[in-house]
Amino acid sequence: MKRHRAGVLDGERKKDTVNRLLNGYLDKLRARLEHLEHVSATSTNTCEKTAARKEGDALKKALRECEDYERDTLLPLAQARLDLDDGVKWG
Repeated sequence: MKRHRAGVLDGERKKDTVNRLLNGYLDKLRARLEHLEHVSATSTNTCEKTAARKEGDALKKALRECEDYERDTLLPLAQARLDLDDGVKWG
């Protein structure tokens, strides 16, 4: 038997789970990006600075893509209303 939170449908639970996972991932990306920016600003080693900049650029791209996905895909799904009577056949 499935356990449900009060008032939460399976679809809403999946949206909530995806959103939590995405936000956790975004937090890790932002923390790593902050660290790389610090390394790039304070390091005296040119090779280390270049590597930090390259990785930082890749992380910025990934961060933008995730934020776009959240805005363009997850937000509309979270705002969608379900008509539970739609498609129900009686008789």
